[in-house]
Amino acid sequence: MKGFVVNIWLQTWSRIFGADVVKEMKKKYNVPDTFYNPLEDVPDELPVNMSRELASRKGITYEELWYKTGKENLKTFFEHYPEYFKKTSFLSFMAAMDMVHRVLTRRIKGAKPPRIFFKLLSSRKALIRYESKRNFKNYFLGLMETASEFFDDPIKYRVLREGSDNGRNYLEVEVEATKEYGKFEKLRSLIVLGAGFVKSLVPVNVLMIPLFSFVFIFIIFTFLPFGNLLKSVFSAFLISLVMAFDTKDLKKGLNVIKESLKLVSRKNFDNPVMISGPKEFSDLSAELNNAVEKTKEIIVGILGDVQEIDAYSSRVVDAVNSMKEQLETMSSLSNEIATTAVQISNDTERISSAVTSNVETITSIISEQTQIIKSLNEAVSLIVQSANNVEQSADGIVKMSQRFSKLVEEAKNLQEQAGMIMQVAATVSSIAEQTNLLALNAAIEAARSGEAGRGFAVVADEIRKLAEESRSSSSKIAEYLSTINTGIDKLVQTIQAEFEEMKEQSNQLLESSERNKESSEVISSISQKLSDLIDVLNQQVDNLNGITNSIQNLLAISEESSATAEEISSSIQNFFSQLKVVLDSVNETINLLSVIKENFKDMVL
Repeated sequence: MKGFVVNIWLQTWSRIFGADVVKEMKKKYNVPDTFYNPLEDVPDELPVNMSRELASRKGITYEELWYKTGKENLKTFFEHYPEYFKKTSFLSFMAAMDMVHRVLTRRIKGAKPPRIFFKLLSSRKALIRYESKRNFKNYFLGLMETASEFFDDPIKYRVLREGSDNGRNYLEVEVEATKEYGKFEKLRSLIVLGAGFVKSLVPVNVLMIPLFSFVFIFIIFTFLPFGNLLKSVFSAFLISLVMAFDTKDLKKGLNVIKESLKLVSRKNFDNPVMISGPKEFSDLSAELNNAVEKTKEIIVGILGDVQEIDAYSSRVVDAVNSMKEQLETMSSLSNEIATTAVQISNDTERISSAVTSNVETITSIISEQTQIIKSLNEAVSLIVQSANNVEQSADGIVKMSQRFSKLVEEAKNLQEQAGMIMQVAATVSSIAEQTNLLALNAAIEAARSGEAGRGFAVVADEIRKLAEESRSSSSKIAEYLSTINTGIDKLVQTIQAEFEEMKEQSNQLLESSERNKESSEVISSISQKLSDLIDVLNQQVDNLNGITNSIQNLLAISEESSATAEEISSSIQNFFSQLKVVLDSVNETINLLSVIKENFKDMVL
């Protein structure tokens, strides 16, 4: 038997018979003052012997004790796992008990929980079989009655059979509850069409309906004294009735399955569906119920884990609260350290008077050093400023050189382009003059030719016009060349300006050089002052040597106290760091549990 189960029983017995009695018996049977480890193996004889002695002390029978235990144990179980009690009826709760037992003990190696096999006979009636290797039948009956009261669902039950099989005791009861559970649907039409022995949809629709149709048609056409038309109409009517009879139950069965799936989609996993009729519908409803049960088992397992983690988190919080005593001890230790620090302070005051004169001298030296440092800073500032000017000048010179190179190239390009354009303009002008002469000669020749040369005269006239346009273009080109020359002049001016800028940069470099020289002189002066101060400090060191022995004792105490303080401080800091990590982890766990619980809040299991 596992410690998890024994712990629940011990809590229940404390509630029924008093904590003092149970505590006394725990001491007698060497049961831990707190509780067993949930995974610990506990001999079966221990709870059995304890229960027998407890029954004897209270003047009741062994069976009565376990009956009372069953009735009260449900309440203890509810305190630990309230999520499993979100049910609507007694039958709903009992249907889930076997699954809950398996979920709670699945992580306990070697656990063999009792089995509760549940078979729903109707919406208010079920067959329940309790199996356990321990003879706790009265415990189960008491548990059932308390479950009925808990869900406000009065029940009637009768024991059908009890005994033992393969080393396990069993008890079968038929229970009738007040509240309905599940949905039962009987497809009578399909059963009738199957004549009671055909229980599959395919044979009913492929074999039996055509058979009924044939019989009806045969009877109508053989025995009824009507015309063929009326017989056909009557036959069609009867066949339609048969088909409607068949379709009615098909639709009913599909609607039942559809409603069940809708409930599942709405997070309601506690509404089993039983369809009696054709094998296909029976199998489909059974598979649907099985799938829902498997899903429900997974969800119930998660809920169980969540509740166990929640309980563990609460225990961690309690453990953290119990650490207050350690905090108080550390606080006391800190006070002792503070006392030691006061002692060190007193010793320091006594020594302080001996070194006052030296401190004054050192203070004077420090004051002079401060002035020296100030002078050094000024010198450094001058040097930095000078360096910046040099860098800026260098950058300016580089940029100027680049611009000079680019401007020279542009000037050369402009000159080359101007030369090329002049050549083109000269060529165009020459061609225009020659073309004009040719056009004039052509016009003369055309005039001599009379009518035969008139067309040639027109062409000559066009050529002359073209020559005039070419000459005009040459003039424009000349204007463009003038513009280019102007651009070249501006370029020359730009180059001249850049040269001026370079001169200015050169002047800045010279000024920076002068400042650097001044800074060097300042630094030289400061170095001399520092040398003088070093001599003074050496004299003061000689004076301080006489005080060294007194300070050594103080340093020893100070170092010891400092080491102790650091060690304690480190321990305290480490402790608080670990404590913070624990608390943060607990808070994160609690927040996560809240989210998980919220996700399962609307589920009906």
